[in-house]
Amino acid sequence: MTNLIKRLVDAFTHSFEAGDYYSIRSKYKYEIKNAILEYLISESGSVAQPKNQMKQAMVEAFGNAFDSGYVDGGGDIKEMNDSDKIWIANKQQAEFGFIDQLFERLKELKKDSEVLKIYDILLEKDTNNAKMWFEKGLILSGLGKESDALSAYEKVLFIDPGHAGALARKGLIIGTRRQYAESFDLLERSIKSDPLNWNAWYGKGKVWGLKGNDLTSIDRKYDAMKTFENALNAYGKAIELNPKDAVLWFEEGVVLNKLGKANEALKAFDKSIEINPDSTGAWYEKGLITKELGNEADAVNCFKKVMELDPSHTLARHKLKH
Repeated sequence: MTNLIKRLVDAFTHSFEAGDYYSIRSKYKYEIKNAILEYLISESGSVAQPKNQMKQAMVEAFGNAFDSGYVDGGGDIKEMNDSDKIWIANKQQAEFGFIDQLFERLKELKKDSEVLKIYDILLEKDTNNAKMWFEKGLILSGLGKESDALSAYEKVLFIDPGHAGALARKGLIIGTRRQYAESFDLLERSIKSDPLNWNAWYGKGKVWGLKGNDLTSIDRKYDAMKTFENALNAYGKAIELNPKDAVLWFEEGVVLNKLGKANEALKAFDKSIEINPDSTGAWYEKGLITKELGNEADAVNCFKKVMELDPSHTLARHKLKH
């Protein structure tokens, strides 16, 4: 699979190289198409339907990007005037859209490792592509590889020191390492760069929450409550900017519960579940609160829902036994 991906990406890269754009287009046109189709055909039968959809989308995108009508039967580029060249140049932008579609389809099929291989090959040829480094960092974060993700975000910031997304992501990772001062500085810089960056506000909420937990653990409860209030304010701002994110409502519920606002926390967990009914975390936390409020029947139903979604959830199983 790796050789196939490398062949596909090399074909794209060759077609993008300046100076020999038109002749290389003809030479690699069918190589690119065949590599894509070979990749799609090689997918396992367990994802047959998504594979067919992916194949159709890729072929359509390929047609839009490459079938310019300027290649004759022998594979040579026909003579073009200036307007033709401008039109073909515009087609080049479609190819970038095409590879974006390829990435998106791979992500939909949970093929993150394959996407990372493509990024690695492309970044060898374009080391200062901040957008690509950032997207690679996002995938690594999604895979739980925070150290590798941090390296990717730092590369973005080396190229573009004011990149709001990378500042926010790095700030969050640094915060989970309890480097609070540096974390808050990065998050503030991200918000200053882009006040509408909800992820930076999420990061502030998360890091304030972690700091509150640390203060609670050393019995500094008054300071912890003030810190949790800061976390709640940050989550509130993030929700204003992105009200349909289930994680934000979940995190707000967690903080509200720590502040002793059980009924408000319950509403936040309900909102999280409304957006994402498969959130085991929200169902479990809702179960804890409803049990605490004396509603045993609802609590049991919540813990049963957790077990339905995740049969290995030991905490929910324990709650059902007691």
